[in-house]
Amino acid sequence: MQKIALCLFFFGYFSEAKLPEYITPCPITDSSCLKEHAQATLKALLNDGDRKFKIPRLYPLIIPELELGTGGLTLRIKNLTVEGIEDGILDTVKFDPINKKALVKIVLPYSRMFGNYTAKGHILILTLDSADKGEVIARGGEFTWNFDYILEKRNGDEYAKITNDSISFKIEKAEMYFKNIVNGNERLSNSTNELLNSEWKTVVEDFGPPIAQTIKGVYNLILGSYFQRIPFNQLFVLNFENDELIHFDGDKSDVEPETSNKSGRLLKSYDINNDSDSEASDVNLNNLIPSTYYKTSG
Repeated sequence: MQKIALCLFFFGYFSEAKLPEYITPCPITDSSCLKEHAQATLKALLNDGDRKFKIPRLYPLIIPELELGTGGLTLRIKNLTVEGIEDGILDTVKFDPINKKALVKIVLPYSRMFGNYTAKGHILILTLDSADKGEVIARGGEFTWNFDYILEKRNGDEYAKITNDSISFKIEKAEMYFKNIVNGNERLSNSTNELLNSEWKTVVEDFGPPIAQTIKGVYNLILGSYFQRIPFNQLFVLNFENDELIHFDGDKSDVEPETSNKSGRLLKSYDINNDSDSEASDVNLNNLIPSTYYKTSG
């Protein structure tokens, strides 16, 4: 399976920045330390972000517009608000400094996404052409982010850069409600929502990957910003012995987003304008992810 290259953002040249007070360097092979202090860093960023590193406020996470589809149905959501990241738990953080690979597993016990939707097309046995408010609740979410990185020398120091990355996910249960999903017919709208909830696993297989890409984009933005502006040997303690090394081939959850040319088409992606002097909270989070993601049939 080939991966679609996602141009989530581009970092230009950054001058060196001081290590923020809320970051505590850990031995790069000490997964327990990495997990503990990465969790503390995430909590520090939730409400205010960090303007110096162009990291936006993460609570709440608001995406101005997202469009996705399955080949038969196009779903557009405006003002998509994602709640639950603030309660995210970093279950695993591992680095393999020899092969320059890393794994981050994030558990979201509860997340809620809501916004104004427009749906047109076919899903399951349904034909939809409607617009109103919609809400999805996911319980027991687990997102596993694998990435490779390289070290680039700049002004005598080495800085990390994330290269290849992917995300997989699993969800224990999903519940959804789309108001007025059958235009003008409350009884049929309720029946349609009942059907979608009874077949929630199929719906998640179709529409889960773009949400996973959103999660990946958030964490890619955070870690990538630190990598580009802080020397690697300041972010991590690098004096390790060979018997301390962690080697792994990556870890995958139950569902991996389809990314081959046959099963997926990425229609549009964005760059972040790092020259902006805007507040961190003003960064447009639509820049983190493709505005349009399609999973095609066949």
